[in-house]
Amino acid sequence: CLAEGHPAETCDALEAEVKAEVEDAVGRAGTVLARPSRRPPAKPLGRPTSRGTPMTDPARVLVRAPNWIGDVVLSLPALRDVRRAFPTARLEVLARPWVAGLYRAVPDVDAIGESRGHAADVALVRGRFDLAVLLPNSFGAALVPWRAGVEERWGYATDGRGPLLTRRCPVPARVRGRSQVYYYRAMLEGLGVAVEGEPDASLACPDEWAARGLVLLGDDDFALPLDRSR
Repeated sequence: CLAEGHPAETCDALEAEVKAEVEDAVGRAGTVLARPSRRPPAKPLGRPTSRGTPMTDPARVLVRAPNWIGDVVLSLPALRDVRRAFPTARLEVLARPWVAGLYRAVPDVDAIGESRGHAADVALVRGRFDLAVLLPNSFGAALVPWRAGVEERWGYATDGRGPLLTRRCPVPARVRGRSQVYYYRAMLEGLGVAVEGEPDASLACPDEWAARGLVLLGDDDFALPLDRSR
């Protein structure tokens, strides 16, 4: 909050509000932080959710993107798994401004929202999504859709954010030390989302990017056989 240039008193008030809401959530969750979870493993889609009610396929899905360009690229196979799981849903990505533009080269995405800080993100998300899939591990990534009232919030049970998630899983030992490609896809598997085929992290270069690249090369007559699908 302070890093984003907000006054100290505004940040203090936000911190107090968030703390009160989280304490209330933890209280309603019982002793979930005090003892090991006895929740059964995530069930396949279409079965009862963690709330015990049947879940229909969501019409509006939000994927919270990683914060750094390398992780964004490595998360693309998981993003495509989400698209295959919900082929008719409107799929939007919420990403930091410095990586948001990359998703213009990902045809699987229907819309791109820029993450501008906690309060702005809550306002952007509120009332617009049925499901949020959280690729970052942070508490803050889960707090945004929770405060925005997104009904389903899925992700790894990391950084003490378990009570804010409606479907969660631990980080499996088999992916530790491996590429983040496997890390993100393992999360989806743990949440009951089917992971199929070889990882696809390809990008489809927009025409204006290719044209700009030729301009930067400094020769309008320069011909380069570009494969714009990679």
